Amino acid sequence: MTISCHIVSAQTLKIQLSASSVTFVDSSLMSKGDIPANENPITATVNYTGKGVVHIFMIANGNMTGEDGKVVIPINNVYWTASGDGYLPGTLSLKQEVEASDGPLSRDKSAGWNFFLKRGLYGAGSFHLSITLVATVQ
Repeated sequence: MTISCHIVSAQTLKIQLSASSVTFVDSSLMSKGDIPANENPITATVNYTGKGVVHIFMIANGNMTGEDGKVVIPINNVYWTASGDGYLPGTLSLKQEVEASDGPLSRDKSAGWNFFLKRGLYGAGSFHLSITLVATVQ
């Protein structure tokens, strides 16, 4: 899964992520529970030098697809938990941005998101997904 940032703001706002991609590895098909991303937690550091409240949203750019393009995992099987004041858990969506932070955020505030893939009968393989992180100031 690849994560990219898009910032919508006239203010000075910068977001740094601890990883620009995450990997879900299921070492045992007999395991129980959802599959955590290897890179968890993904931390976001927000540097903001203006007035208003920073809001962060996530949206999927498509479903998870296998390398052959034949196997598709619906995007609502990817979700995240959150830590840090103002940050929200959520489930990815194709149709709308999902709020991942409801602010207010102070300068240099770090937060962590832990991504998970719901366990299912996907079979072995490599799957790709791209999501966009959108930050706005209101």
